[in-house]
Amino acid sequence: MKQVLFIIFLVFSSFKLQAHNYYFAFAEMELNSSTNQLEITFIINNHDIDHWLEKSKYSLIDFENSTIHDSINTFISNKIKYGFNLNSKNKNISIKLIGFDMKSDGNIQFYYESEVLPSNTNQIEVSFNLLMDLYPDQQNKLIFLKEDSKESFVFVKKESKHLISLKK
Repeated sequence: MKQVLFIIFLVFSSFKLQAHNYYFAFAEMELNSSTNQLEITFIINNHDIDHWLEKSKYSLIDFENSTIHDSINTFISNKIKYGFNLNSKNKNISIKLIGFDMKSDGNIQFYYESEVLPSNTNQIEVSFNLLMDLYPDQQNKLIFLKEDSKESFVFVKKESKHLISLKK
């Protein structure tokens, strides 16, 4: 009988443990040398976006079966821009949403591009605290692609900024 109770306890505990123990957002960024703009792809879990919307004035939406109307598009775009900032020489570099794509694995990819960077921009400071206000244990990862190499940066609440060299 004790074994049966222990197994029941484990089963119910496992359901509780499945609910988002770890929180991640990923981004991939690359400098387009022909336009001198940064191209950024964010990969965010659909459940995290649903949670954003639950805490806002919007109801849940089905990304697979509908298009995002302008106000939700603006809401999500602003949330991402609030959680991902680029600076060069103490000047904010703006980014704009180009589009999004719902993936079969439950993630959504958002595509952004930056404003044209001044030609003398060699480094940028990246702040990537996306979702950290919602999930204290949030960890974000940025992969910066440059020429034939890539660099990875991990962002946590205590270290949510990194300086990135754009040139080799």
